[in-house]
Amino acid sequence: SLCKMADADSKPTPTLVTVAAMAGTDNDAGSEPAKDESAAAVAISKAETFQEAGRAHYQAGDYKAALAEYHAIFMYVHGHTGQQDAFAGLGGGSRPRVSENEMRRLAELKLVHFSNVGLCHLKLGSATKCITYCTKALALDPDNVKCLFRRGKCRLDEGELEGAREDLLRAQGLDGTNREVALELRRLRALSTADDKKLARKFAKVFAAMSAEDDDGGGVNAPPIDTAAEPAGSKIVAGDDDDIGEPLGPPQDFMPEQR
Repeated sequence: SLCKMADADSKPTPTLVTVAAMAGTDNDAGSEPAKDESAAAVAISKAETFQEAGRAHYQAGDYKAALAEYHAIFMYVHGHTGQQDAFAGLGGGSRPRVSENEMRRLAELKLVHFSNVGLCHLKLGSATKCITYCTKALALDPDNVKCLFRRGKCRLDEGELEGAREDLLRAQGLDGTNREVALELRRLRALSTADDKKLARKFAKVFAAMSAEDDDGGGVNAPPIDTAAEPAGSKIVAGDDDDIGEPLGPPQDFMPEQR
C-alpha cells in the first residue's frame, strides 16, 4: 500500500507565493535542467515543494491555501511514462529516461495529490468533490484506509448509505482499531434503522389501503401487517454493534498524506 501516516511535527514550509517564486527560479533565467538530470527528477522536486507548503497550510488550518498547493502538484506528476522522459527531445536535446525509482515516486505523489485535495474538500464542506478525489486516489491505492474513510463519511453525509457501508466496512477490515471508522459505522446504523422504519411505515400504509379496498369490494382481506417487525433488506447485519466496540473516543482528523 502507498498509504503512510503524516508527520505531525513537520516544520513550517514556504507559503504559496514563495513556492510559486521558487518554482520559477530553480535555474538561471533561460536555462534548462542539466543534461544528466531527467525532467522527471525536476518535476518530483517541484511537486515535493508544493506538498510541503500544502502540509504547512493544512496544519495551520488554512484549507483553501492548502488546496491550492496540493492542486499544483498535478502539473508536475502527470504525463510521465516509464518508456521515456515525458519532455525528452524538447529543444532538440535528449535527457535520461525516467527511472524505476522516479516512476515509483511519481506514483506516490499522484496519490498525495488526489488524497489531499479530497481531504481539503472534506474540510471545506464539499462532500461531492471529496468523493470524486478519494475515488481517484483509491484507483491508485484500493487499500488506502484514509480515503475509504473519507469517501464513506461523505457518502453517508450525502445519503448514499449502501456505498458508505461498503467503504466503511472495508476500512474497518483493514484497520479494526480505527475509532473514526467505528464512529461513522454507528452513525450509518442509526441512519439505516431510521430509513428502514420510514420505509416500513410507508409500505404499511400502502398495504392498509389495499386491504381497505378489498373490504369495500368484497375481496379477501390481506394478512395483518406487523409494523414492528424488522423490515427486510436492512443495510446493517446483526452483530455490527459488537464489532464496533465501546467506549468510543472523540473523532480525530486524518492528517495529509506524507511521502
